[in-house]
Amino acid sequence: MTAWILSVFFVLAGALPQSPRALLQTLERADNANDLNTVIALYADDAVLLPPNERIVAGKDAIRSRYIDLFARTRMVARFEIDDERSGADHASIRGRVIGRRVATGGTVEDLTGKFVMLLARDAAGAWHISALIWNADR
Repeated sequence: MTAWILSVFFVLAGALPQSPRALLQTLERADNANDLNTVIALYADDAVLLPPNERIVAGKDAIRSRYIDLFARTRMVARFEIDDERSGADHASIRGRVIGRRVATGGTVEDLTGKFVMLLARDAAGAWHISALIWNADR
């Protein structure tokens, strides 16, 4: 219920993206700016992350914890490119590529170039949210 109320507020304020493509663009900007609040607002309460070589990250609280740790240790400089986008009334998917890198506070650089699949769902207020995200690097 809380997510729905926040979604209504953000939609009325024009803050949440109204299309899957706009959501991906917002995520790219927020990831690159280490903007935790914007990133977390883009995820559904029951969203899951499927990171490479890691356990599943299930639920918004777990996703928030992962991002807090990630943003504390690194800075991302990347762009997302869409290879395929499919949308229905309440569900959508985006398949695409990540081009860029992540730089750790100690200076270590990680190449992020790879691919991803994002599943999205529209909430009762009409806003799109990430329901699942899986990615891996081209190594």
